[in-house]
Amino acid sequence: MKLKRFVLVLATLICVFSAFAVTEYVKVESPLFLGANSSGEIENLEFQDFSTQLGVLSKIRVLGEDNLQEDEMILLATSSNIYMVTPGDKYFLTYYNGNSTVQLTLIVSSNKEIVIPNIANVDGKDKTFVDLKAEIEQLINSYFPFSYPSLVLKSCGVFQVKILGEVLNNDDYMAWGLTHLSDLAFIATKYANSRKVTIIDLAGKKNTYDLFKGTTLKEKDNNPLINPGDQIYFEKAEKEILLFGSVHNEGTFQLTSGEDLKTLINDDLYGKGLLPYANSQKIYIKRYVDGKQEIFLVDIDNESFNLENMDTVLISNSEIAKKSILVEGALNAPGATTTGSQILSSSSRIQYYYYPGETTDQLVKTLSSSFLVSSDLEKMYLKRGETSINLQADKVMEGIKGADEAILEGDLIIVPFRQMFVTVNGAVVNPGVIAYVPEQTADFYISMANGFSEEATALKTYSVRNSEGKKISGNSVIPNGSVITVTRKTFKQDLLIATSIVGLVATIINIIIDVKTLTE
Repeated sequence: MKLKRFVLVLATLICVFSAFAVTEYVKVESPLFLGANSSGEIENLEFQDFSTQLGVLSKIRVLGEDNLQEDEMILLATSSNIYMVTPGDKYFLTYYNGNSTVQLTLIVSSNKEIVIPNIANVDGKDKTFVDLKAEIEQLINSYFPFSYPSLVLKSCGVFQVKILGEVLNNDDYMAWGLTHLSDLAFIATKYANSRKVTIIDLAGKKNTYDLFKGTTLKEKDNNPLINPGDQIYFEKAEKEILLFGSVHNEGTFQLTSGEDLKTLINDDLYGKGLLPYANSQKIYIKRYVDGKQEIFLVDIDNESFNLENMDTVLISNSEIAKKSILVEGALNAPGATTTGSQILSSSSRIQYYYYPGETTDQLVKTLSSSFLVSSDLEKMYLKRGETSINLQADKVMEGIKGADEAILEGDLIIVPFRQMFVTVNGAVVNPGVIAYVPEQTADFYISMANGFSEEATALKTYSVRNSEGKKISGNSVIPNGSVITVTRKTFKQDLLIATSIVGLVATIINIIIDVKTLTE
């Protein structure tokens, strides 16, 4: 007897201690640690294509391509004060001459001349459409006072431009009056020079442009409009560098003469400065010499080190001591296996290694795949000593800023379980709270309450209201938080039912008597 009692006590203690046993936490590391590789191993990153370097569209938009239709071109041209008169432009001129209306179609010739029959030839060179419109309408008024002339652009001229040099294809490409040099960047290879692009106009005059400044700094003088007869020449890049790691602006950049490593990292045109955790004394340079890869380790103040074309520069992180906090509650920890029955109730603990300065909004986004259907994100909170801070995680998941609190050592984040139940009250055997089960109707929850009681009405009626108090159909799927109320019997209800039945029976008897009387 004593042995059995001892075994029973021992078994009980084992169960109790098992329940309170500390399980091993699942460890999750902030993705912010995945920045620059502090070991100095430079990955085989690709140099960006030419359009990406400039931050422009990868393809020009011209008539018939990429949905730029003729009507759209006309709207763009007429609403712009920089649209130049272009060979092939078609205008519609109307004016009054006495009692008659004159309507003329005018086309711009290859030398930008516009012929107005029986009136004049107008030179359109170096004129915008706005200027030409004013000139022609004034001219018509001088010939025919009070004629109310109107010049309208009916279609835009298009022309071909020859593009040569470091390009994908030495070919002619379509352009129109609002085509800028940057619109043709998609034709150049990733090795083309963005700092020195040459345009030779119809007269043979050469002009060189810094297209990178034209697009990055929006310098209009370095991103000119293309004219008919222009030839564009892309040279090879002189010093193209791939910069990545702990800088504000990663990318492929082309340096000009005199610009060095410090310029590349700090200048607003390029890297825009080091991040707070960057290691300025540990910069790795990958370079190919005679087909062989070499790695150089330099610091930012090394003025004797010269960058060369096609170098790859890695700014590494300073060594950071990793600190962690606990996140626990309604979570499915990464790597954990969860059965179907655990989806609504699985509780886990995550040991989260946070990056210095990381906020709770970033943590919520990182752990988004670990939340369950039953995770109450609206009430997810951070416990810091005696203080509790609502993280507004539900807003963060919708892309809206939440609490955005800086994570501190010793913080504890709790993800509560959403209350998931349906209340059944009224004339049922066991009224109360029933665990919510998705995709079920009212009949299911009434049966879970052991069915209708003797107090239920003869018609077994009930009403259903959702968590917001709105009435819903009992035949529909019952949402979480709903209240099902089964109608109880009352004397008045029974009397109404009895009265209805008696009235119905009396009516039937009277009909039978009447029929019998008629047949006799």
